[in-house]
Amino acid sequence: MSRFAIESQTINIHGGTGGNGGQAGEQGGCGGDGEGPQMALHYDVHAEYFTVNNRIGTTATQTRDNFRYVNLGDLILYDEIDKQNVVERRPIYHKKTGALIRHVELVVGTRRVYRARIYKCQDPMTVIAYNDSEFEQRRAEVQKAQQYRHPSLAQLFGFTCSAGLNAFIYHDDIMTISQIQKMHAQSTLASLYIKDQMWQQFYAAQSYWKQNTGEDIDYLLGTAWIRLSTGKLCLDIGDGVERCIDIWSSLARHMSAELPSFKLMENELHAKLLCALKLNEFHAMVTFASSHNSSGNLPSSTKTITIPSICITDDRGDFQSHQLLTISFPNHLPPNDIYVGHWNSYLLDNDYVGPWHSGPLHDEIMPTGWTRVEYLDNPELLLLWMPVQLHGENNVMKWWVSQRNYVCKHLQCAIGAEEDYQPLHLITRIDFVCILDTRLDSFTLQGTFMTNAPQHQVYLFLFLPQVELLDGQFTIMNPDDSEKYYWAFDPTGLDRLTHEMAEDIGLPTPQFSVKITGWRGNESTLDMIREFHAAKGFDPDSQDVAIAMGYPLVDIKDIQKWARDLTGKHSADCPDEEDYDEIYYSIGLC
Repeated sequence: MSRFAIESQTINIHGGTGGNGGQAGEQGGCGGDGEGPQMALHYDVHAEYFTVNNRIGTTATQTRDNFRYVNLGDLILYDEIDKQNVVERRPIYHKKTGALIRHVELVVGTRRVYRARIYKCQDPMTVIAYNDSEFEQRRAEVQKAQQYRHPSLAQLFGFTCSAGLNAFIYHDDIMTISQIQKMHAQSTLASLYIKDQMWQQFYAAQSYWKQNTGEDIDYLLGTAWIRLSTGKLCLDIGDGVERCIDIWSSLARHMSAELPSFKLMENELHAKLLCALKLNEFHAMVTFASSHNSSGNLPSSTKTITIPSICITDDRGDFQSHQLLTISFPNHLPPNDIYVGHWNSYLLDNDYVGPWHSGPLHDEIMPTGWTRVEYLDNPELLLLWMPVQLHGENNVMKWWVSQRNYVCKHLQCAIGAEEDYQPLHLITRIDFVCILDTRLDSFTLQGTFMTNAPQHQVYLFLFLPQVELLDGQFTIMNPDDSEKYYWAFDPTGLDRLTHEMAEDIGLPTPQFSVKITGWRGNESTLDMIREFHAAKGFDPDSQDVAIAMGYPLVDIKDIQKWARDLTGKHSADCPDEEDYDEIYYSIGLC
């Protein structure tokens, strides 16, 4: 039996015999109080909690400790499975003004993680050790967080404290996320799968915590582990070297479709996924995990941008407007499938103080459709952006993934570039970006430092992008930069300042750019798509998968013509039907 098995037992501890009766007077006296035992008695009681009842009826209850203290001699350490520096971000302030200059990161300790066991207990354990000061700082937070038990949360067993080791002891053997990723590094399919599953399991921990504590975990310290008993991610809240929001952002987006369930450390996971995944599940996983992994800026001279579209970058990876080819999906993209957002803001710093700061911005959409921007503070550098994207972008990406290899093959043939072909990018979103740098003129929106400058409020107005739908594709107008903004003292924006007037009084000129975003897929991702389609019995260089799934088909003739016009090269048409030496068939996995 484990040393820590819980037993319940009642133990009666009796006092001594009562004393002799009092001397008799006219009436006999009562017996005296008991003298108690004639020798000192010592009792060792080992119990999680116990209750003491004395003879006069009062009760004293020993406070219950939720977690065990383990003697150092009972702890057996095996392998060190992780080691990380404990970093603390500390602010640096200006000596005279007290203003925040920047944050610096300092290494204040080391965290070591060990696989361990406890003497006479066969249950697997994990030990997380800190130096003295770090351990004491974290102990209260860890014990507070560990009041909650859930399969998606790491589960504390106890702790040990000594001159040589201060550590928390957790149930179960664990692996780190990096170990799991390294384990499946040779399989793009398995790597995408485990990222999606870890996202879902992280979300389960986050939802449980929010529901039971009413608090968000975003800025709490934490660590994500993989429990070997369940093969799933568990979150250790309060004990970590990074914020939970940073762990969250490192994982892939979650897809709505349920995937087959496997342990994250499953052997031969790649082969099992080839068999178990259905086509729609595979396409959903690829598009969700890989969406928005390609971006670049278009020249400001670009007049219109159409989405969805595909493009080829130049040798430096830059986008050019003449390299965009629209892809039309008639009757598949309704007018409400386009989302035109609103102007968002972030405050930028010269010195890095966190990833972004929420901008001190108040904005309001006017009846004209323009957005009025009003500062609530005096920032020096502000970034604003307006997204325009497809509501059904994931559907479009699935349509594209199902026939991308087919398009690549015929495009290579059309431009005669079998060796030097650049990857195709699918564009599903654009962002209009505006940067306002008030440092250039030492200007604030409350006025300037010029003697004759106005001291009342001045407002910046930003344009609303115009979008048209024609033949299953959305065209977004990109006006000249000078037409994207104006300044006004009038809060309604009806009485505009000319750009010349704004420049004369020192108002800064916004700098605009157009960012396009979409899906590209690296070489390993494209090889994975080819392998999966072939494993399901389809020719990966055809549109057979798209036809089987009922997806709209890409018109290859338009793409071939565009490619030849782009490169100036002319070659024979690539027929859709060719005699292939290779025959694609189901390999018996599924």
